[in-house]
Amino acid sequence: MRPGTKILDRESSRLRELNDTPESGPVEIFIGLFDAILALAEQRIEAGQAGELERAHSLELLIADLAEQQSAAARRAGLRACMVGFTQALGGQR
Repeated sequence: MRPGTKILDRESSRLRELNDTPESGPVEIFIGLFDAILALAEQRIEAGQAGELERAHSLELLIADLAEQQSAAARRAGLRACMVGFTQALGGQR
């Protein structure tokens, strides 16, 4: 998961730089969810390293939920290439 968070952080930064379009609710939501997903991913890594399997699983479920919300925001914004969620990009299931 650690390599995935680095990629996610890099892509989030790139999208923030590109977002010079007029304000769009779905685009803003899509970009804003990167922060929440990254924070939860870091907590998930820490839980895994600490052997806290129940907490790690709970965090995975929260990440999956936010990834679904992010995909929905991408769909509403017409960002078809961005509809793949974080967990899908890492090879996980939806």
